[in-house]
Amino acid sequence: MKTNLTETKTAAILTRSATEQNNLQIQLTECQKLAVEHGYTVAHEYRITESGNNLNENPEFKNLLGLIKNQAIDAVIIYDRDRLHSDPLSRLMFIDDCLKSGVQIITVHGEPITDLLVEHVYAQSKKQQVLHLRAATKAGIADAKRRKEQSK
Repeated sequence: MKTNLTETKTAAILTRSATEQNNLQIQLTECQKLAVEHGYTVAHEYRITESGNNLNENPEFKNLLGLIKNQAIDAVIIYDRDRLHSDPLSRLMFIDDCLKSGVQIITVHGEPITDLLVEHVYAQSKKQQVLHLRAATKAGIADAKRRKEQSK
């Protein structure tokens, strides 16, 4: 992390969507606005289109982790905390890496990310929501197939 007050504050923007490229552009635009409002120069932009379950294997995400661990940036700007890992432990490890390196996590939406215990609760809640939605979707598809077969 830079210590000279006259140096420019640098940030990396992380955008992620499991499916929609268009959603990445919306996230990026909002994150760029926030960077300007907070006086950051955006040095890196990461646009990841995949599930939050696989982030540790993504080359762009690995690059971001390297910047954080080497204290090459002052902040990571994300659209929402849900853009981080879906897995609670991986999310906490990412946040811990940021905290240990003095890299601030700034969110466009939601409360600031500052406490690992609070984030653990958020991550567990999100994981349960995803599991519930998957089960409901699977049941809905099975029901639709059953009704289609019955109508023949």
